[in-house]
Amino acid sequence: MAKIVFIGDLLTLQPFLALGQDVRQAANTDEARQIVARLDPDAYALVVFTPGTAAARDALRGPASLVLPGFGERETDQARLVAEAVRKATGRAE
Repeated sequence: MAKIVFIGDLLTLQPFLALGQDVRQAANTDEARQIVARLDPDAYALVVFTPGTAAARDALRGPASLVLPGFGERETDQARLVAEAVRKATGRAE
C-alpha cells in the first residue's frame, strides 16, 4: 500500500509524527536530498516537504510531492509547548 512521507524540520512535522505518519527529519535541503535519494518510489504515493526543504523536490523521481505552507518563525514559546506535549504523548526523546 502506498504511503505518505513527510520530510523537514521536526518542529513543523511534530503533529504528523504524533499521528503516526512516516516523518524523516532534515535540517536543510542537502539532508532532504539524501533522504529522497534513499526513498523507494514505489512505496510512497506522496512526499510532503517543509518550506525549508522544498528545494529537494528537484531530486525526487516518481511520487507526487507538495510543500506545506510556511509558518514563518516557528520557534515561539507556544511552539515549544506543543512540541513538548507531542514528545510526552508519543514517548519520543527528540
